[in-house]
Amino acid sequence: YRILRSIMELGDELRTHLTNLVGIEVLYEKALYPELEYIFKHALTQEVAYESLLKQRRREIHGRIAKTIEELYAGALEEHYEVLAHHWELSGSTDRAIEYLVLAGEKANRSQAASAAADFFTRALALAEKSPRPPDDDVLLRIRIGRATPVHALGRIDQSLEDHEEAIRLARKKGDQKAVLNCLSGIAALLWNTPLKDKVPEYIEQGMQLA
Repeated sequence: YRILRSIMELGDELRTHLTNLVGIEVLYEKALYPELEYIFKHALTQEVAYESLLKQRRREIHGRIAKTIEELYAGALEEHYEVLAHHWELSGSTDRAIEYLVLAGEKANRSQAASAAADFFTRALALAEKSPRPPDDDVLLRIRIGRATPVHALGRIDQSLEDHEEAIRLARKKGDQKAVLNCLSGIAALLWNTPLKDKVPEYIEQGMQLA
């Protein structure tokens, strides 16, 4: 409700409209505490309402929602990384979307949620590669390092190796020897019990020389 109130600028009218929608069972009150939340009764209703908006209007609304969340929950943004990534992505704000997709991916990795982490980092990489501006190497490095472990956990060994090797290339380009060493040891740890285990000595040797 606080988000709706902030972006709709309807005053007391908003509560009247929401009450009416609850009355005809378009919406339900999902929660009263810690704050009032609404949910559509049927996903199809939500989809029809969303599709009735012009694309430009949708992008504007997503952007306003994202800004409002950042303002209302400034002290607890980590709880909202996933939602912020979603809204910035659909608003067409590439840089902000990548920022929160990476943060959401790193958060998912901390929770060992491999599928979610892989999805966030893959979406971030797709946006970075499509961006008209050259992607930031620091961001690309975080994406590649962040995705390498969860895709390995999902059985995508070749992709994990590709991410590690690209991370090594980016780290060397930046002159970040510590990141290179971490990636080399990471590859060895992930590959030792896979069909690609024959590659492990090569990476171990490179790591030893660098160390």
